[in-house]
Amino acid sequence: MPGLSHPAVFLMLLLCGCNSLDHVQPVAVTVLNADTKAPITGAEVRIADPTARPGQTGTSAKTVTDGTVKLSVADEAVAGSAVDVTAAGFIAEVKELPPVEKPESSSNPFKRKERPVAQVVVEMYPEPRPVVELVVATGYHGLVKAVIQVGEPGAPVTPGQREFSFQVPANGTVTVNGSPILQHLVTPDFRAKYANGAAIPREAKDEEVGFRWIKSADRVQYFFVGTKGEAEDYKNSIEEASSGSHSGGNGGGRKGGGGGGGGRHGGGGMGGGGMGGGGMGGR
Repeated sequence: MPGLSHPAVFLMLLLCGCNSLDHVQPVAVTVLNADTKAPITGAEVRIADPTARPGQTGTSAKTVTDGTVKLSVADEAVAGSAVDVTAAGFIAEVKELPPVEKPESSSNPFKRKERPVAQVVVEMYPEPRPVVELVVATGYHGLVKAVIQVGEPGAPVTPGQREFSFQVPANGTVTVNGSPILQHLVTPDFRAKYANGAAIPREAKDEEVGFRWIKSADRVQYFFVGTKGEAEDYKNSIEEASSGSHSGGNGGGRKGGGGGGGGRHGGGGMGGGGMGGGGMGGR
C-alpha cells in the first residue's frame, strides 16, 4: 500500500477487525426435553440468515452434553431470524431470536465492550406426535370446528401425554386446550368417533359418512362429518359466503344463501354447522 508505513497498515486492519466484531451477535442456545427438562445432547441447532444469498446457509452446530451450543449471527441477519432445532426422536422446534443488544459506543477505538450474549432456551417434545380425538353425538352430521388454545390458564398438563380427547358440544365447536405440545397439531393429528364408541373414518368412500377436512385458519381446524358430497357442498357454501362478504351490497344475499346451505346438510345437528358457517363469514 504505497505511502503507508507498516504501523499504519496494522492500525487500519485492527480497526476493521474491531468494527466487524461490533456487528456480530453471540447467541447461546440451550436445548431441553420439554417433558423432563433434561438437556438434549447432539441436537442440531441452526440459525437461518434471511439476508444470505442463494445457495448460502446460516450458521449451525450441535449441542454438547449439557444441551448447550454457542453460535453467532450478523446484526443484519438477526431481524426475522429464528433458531431451528432438530434431534432424533424429538419433534422439531422453531423459536425466534431475541432483539439484538448492541454494546455502548466508546470514544477509544481500542476499547471494545463485550456484547451481551443472547440466551435462547428451546424445549423439544419427544415423539410420538400428539393425537386429538373428537367425540361427537351418535349420528351427528355437520361441521366440527376445533379451536386450538395452547397454554390457557387452568388447562391440564401431563408430562408425556400424547393422546387427548374432547367432547364436541351440540353446536359443533370445541375448544382444544392443554399441553403446549398441541401447538404442533396438524390436520392428520385429528380423528373422531361417535359417543357410542364407533370410529368415524378419515378415509371413507364417497357415499359413506366420514370425518372430512374442510380448511384450516390460524389455530382453527374445520372438519365435516358426512359424505363427500355433503362436505363439498358445505365447503362451496362458505366459499360463496366469503366472496360475498367482500363484494359490497349483493354480498348479504349470497351470504344468507350460504347459511341456508349449512342448515340443509345437518338436520338437527347442523344447527352447529350453520353457526360455524356464520363464524367463518365473520372471519
